[in-house]
Amino acid sequence: MITLTPKNLQRLLAATLPRSRQPIFIWGQPGVAKSASVRAALDAINADLAEGEEPWQFQDFRAYLHEPVDMTGVPSVVDGRTVLNPPDWLPRSGRGILVIDELPNASPAMINVCLQLVQDRRIGLYELPAGWVVVAVGNRTSDRAGARQIATSVANRFSTHIDVDVSHAEWHAWALEHNVFPPVLSYLSFVPAALQEFDPVNAAAARSFPTLRSWTNLASLLPHTPRDLWLAAAIGAVGEGRGTEFIAHAEIWESLPAPAAVIADADNHELPSDPSVVYALAHALVEHLREAVRDGGDLDAIGTAIATIALRWATGDTVDGKKRKEQSVLLMRDATILDSTAISSDAGGKWAAANPEMAEALTL
Repeated sequence: MITLTPKNLQRLLAATLPRSRQPIFIWGQPGVAKSASVRAALDAINADLAEGEEPWQFQDFRAYLHEPVDMTGVPSVVDGRTVLNPPDWLPRSGRGILVIDELPNASPAMINVCLQLVQDRRIGLYELPAGWVVVAVGNRTSDRAGARQIATSVANRFSTHIDVDVSHAEWHAWALEHNVFPPVLSYLSFVPAALQEFDPVNAAAARSFPTLRSWTNLASLLPHTPRDLWLAAAIGAVGEGRGTEFIAHAEIWESLPAPAAVIADADNHELPSDPSVVYALAHALVEHLREAVRDGGDLDAIGTAIATIALRWATGDTVDGKKRKEQSVLLMRDATILDSTAISSDAGGKWAAANPEMAEALTL
C-alpha cells in the first residue's frame, strides 16, 4: 500500500479537484489530519484564484452523526405526490468541496444515501451544483475504529482512493511556523515516533492515545493550564505512557539555562550531553530566536550564536566530546525556517563548509 503524507495529499487535492470534479476517498487512522488536509487544499485553491474569481466553499457533513433523512430531507405531499425536501445545508450554488466525513462509520442506510450523492450527484429532486466536488473521508476497517466495509462495487465509483499517514518532518515544520507550544515540539523532536502511535488492537480500551491531532490539541491546551495540572491534561490527551514521558521532558525544558545566557557565551558555554536536554536546549534557542524576530531583537548576534553552537555540536565541542550532528541539523534547520541569519552568518558558513552533507538536510 502506498500512502501520502498530509502535505502531498494537499498538493494532490489542490491540483485535481478544481479541474476534474471527480469524487475522491481519503483513508487513514484516526488523528492523521485527513479532514484538515482537505481544508488546507481548499485554502490553497482559493489562494491561487485570480482577483475577482468566486472563492471555493467548504461544507462538512459528519455522516456517522446523522440519519438518512438528514440528507434526503423530510417528505411532504404536493398535489398528491410525495416530494422530498432537501435540507438547507446542501449546496445550492457556487463551487466548493463537500466533505462526507467518517463515512465508513455511518449506518448502512446512511452510507447508501451518501453514495447515491457521490454516484449520481443527486438525491430525489436535489442536484449537486456542477461546481461542487465530493470528498469522502474515513477510517479503514483494519484501524478497528468502528468502520464498516464499503462494497467494492460502490468503492469503484470514486475516481481514486488515497491512504494518508503522518510525517514527523512535515508536522514539525508546520508546528514551528504556527508557534506550537515549544515543550511539545521539543519532546516530539526527541521521540518522533510518539507523534502517531494509534494501536488498532488496544485502541478500543483506551480513551486517549498519541496522534498528530491529540498532540496538536494538547499543545493548544497547556499554555492555559495550571502547571500542577499538566500531567492530568497530558495523560488525558495522549495516554499515560507518553503523557508521563512528555511531562518529564517538560521539566527538563523548565530547568534549562536561560537561552539568552547561552547565546551571550556561545563560544564557551558548557553544552549539555544528555540527549533529552540537548533537544530541549535546541528548541529553547529557536524559541529565543522567534521572540527576537517578533520583537525586533538583534538577529545578527543571535543567528551567529546559534550557528556557533550548531558547529560545536557537529564537531563534538561538548561536555562528553561526542558529536551531536542530528541536533546540530535540527537547530540550524529550525532557525533557518524562522530567519536566514544563522546560515548566512560567517559562523553559518563555517558550519556549512565543515558539514556539507548536513547543510543539504536543511531543506525538508
